[in-house]
Amino acid sequence: HPLVILFKTNIKDTYFYQKGFVENLRFLSLPYEEGGRKIRLKVLRELLTLLKKENIKVVLTHRFRLLKYLYFAKLFYRDLKLIFYPVVSGEVKHFGRRLAFKLMKSSISKIVVNSRALKEELCALNVVKPEEIEIIYSSVDPGEFSLNLKKFEARRKLKLPEKGFYFGMVANFRPEKDHQTLLLAFKRFLEMGGKAYLLLVGERKQKN
Repeated sequence: HPLVILFKTNIKDTYFYQKGFVENLRFLSLPYEEGGRKIRLKVLRELLTLLKKENIKVVLTHRFRLLKYLYFAKLFYRDLKLIFYPVVSGEVKHFGRRLAFKLMKSSISKIVVNSRALKEELCALNVVKPEEIEIIYSSVDPGEFSLNLKKFEARRKLKLPEKGFYFGMVANFRPEKDHQTLLLAFKRFLEMGGKAYLLLVGERKQKN
């Protein structure tokens, strides 16, 4: 089974647990503590032990902080293949991260993103060339959202007006989803005489 390396000890907090994928995966945690940007020797030592014990040859990570540890781990395990798959904007926008990423890039076997916008962002930051990035678009299983409800039934169930046009967005309320731009655009649409409703669905509170 695939092995999931966590920077947290509570598996119940993970997406995999919430989706019921626990039986098909194995989980191991690293002793990572939030705060600070320095490489912690304890975490690196645990990671090296894990790579050797499990005979791991390929690691895919979304997170820049794990990529840093894997870069140093590769100094000890030359055959280790690293796949960096950032899925949110701004992962390497900070000047320090850009410098670090340029240093580590030669140790990365594959760079993958989930959108053309992310690819353009990384290229604009001059940390990679277009031919060095592959796009694998995120997919959704529509079966998970099949409720067999007619439009008027859904609106009634959600206590929404049964008449009118709706713009909708389903996404966590996080900065990279940029709800603010959507709200400003919809405000302008209404000011220009447009008539519609805006429906936002998501989790997590956005600070700004």
